[in-house]
Amino acid sequence: METIDFKAAKGSPNAPITLMAYPGERPVIRGLLWLSGADYWALDGISVTWLDGTSSSNHMVKMSGGTGWSIRNCEFWGAHSYAELLISGGATSFYVGYNTMHDTYPSNATNQDHLIYANNAIGGVIEHNLLYNSPNGRAIKVGSTSSNVDYPRSITIRYNTLYNNMGPSNIQFSYGANNNEAYSNIFQKPAAGQYNTTSSNLAALAANTVFNNIGWDSVGVVEPGDPGLLDGGGNRQLDPQLDIAGGTYIPQSTDAQSYGHLAP
Repeated sequence: METIDFKAAKGSPNAPITLMAYPGERPVIRGLLWLSGADYWALDGISVTWLDGTSSSNHMVKMSGGTGWSIRNCEFWGAHSYAELLISGGATSFYVGYNTMHDTYPSNATNQDHLIYANNAIGGVIEHNLLYNSPNGRAIKVGSTSSNVDYPRSITIRYNTLYNNMGPSNIQFSYGANNNEAYSNIFQKPAAGQYNTTSSNLAALAANTVFNNIGWDSVGVVEPGDPGLLDGGGNRQLDPQLDIAGGTYIPQSTDAQSYGHLAP
């Protein structure tokens, strides 16, 4: 049972700081993991889950600021909070890849309990993640709390599998989000009557672009009508035939195997 909250020592491109699981082991932090200013840190193979009694106002894993840090091969689950992973504080050039994040629990206001929430963040990559079961939030929320800011921006979301994220959609871009892109993802099962990718209060020239994705169990891949959310083409409705019962979420459809978290 842990709450880890500290200002991190600085790594560098030539001397990164790595926090990783010992080969064959699966360390689990039950509580909160918050790192501030973690320049060139790498979290690899670390699991985090919720500690009962923790306030729902606390994000479970929080990366505040820092540049060049990465999170990979981790599992985060069971959050009763605004996000399993919050990226904020001016984080830049970050990487979130090859992780599994799942099963948030409704704990805050409507549509407020997400898997990944990129807020004050610039120039990152979110790829090859399996993101499922957030009934009161998005799999990935890319947005600020105000329109009067120039972030989050320049974030690439690609080759992820997003399933059953119903608050209200698998991805949403909102407020200051601009010049972000999402492609080669598998989207399935947002809230009933919703698109897989939605928007809220974007600027007209925000240029968040969604292209070459597949979606299913929805009314469409990209919500129309917001000039700040662009359908870049190549999006299609296709049943990926995910192995949900087996828990692997491997697409059984050959047409879907070049998309999502297991794509080459």
